[in-house]
Amino acid sequence: YVSEIVQARLGEIFAMLSAELKKVGKDGMLPAGVVLTGGGSKLEDLVEATKEEMRLPAELGKQNFEMGGFVDNLLDPMYATSVGLMLYSFENAEKKGYAGSTIGGGVVGKAKNFFKQFLP
Repeated sequence: YVSEIVQARLGEIFAMLSAELKKVGKDGMLPAGVVLTGGGSKLEDLVEATKEEMRLPAELGKQNFEMGGFVDNLLDPMYATSVGLMLYSFENAEKKGYAGSTIGGGVVGKAKNFFKQFLP
């Protein structure tokens, strides 16, 4: 019963994605395809279902490097969106000149330095 509910919701999600891609003229035209991230991306057979429903290449988002220990937990696709958004914000903070002494010190600075190690 639960799987039927999940399948129905996935069908709705695929339909919404297709509609949005059509709006911007990219329906079936994403050469890199779909990269699935987040905890739901680990649902059994989701990659294959995405390929079939979206008519696009699809893959599970994964990092191309290993750090070892605790940090490897953050490489799980479940955390890809969160880690990516943090890395993006740190990069933009530096580009906009916010990376001064207030960002470099304290908890924020430590978090920034921790996540910068994920950059290739």
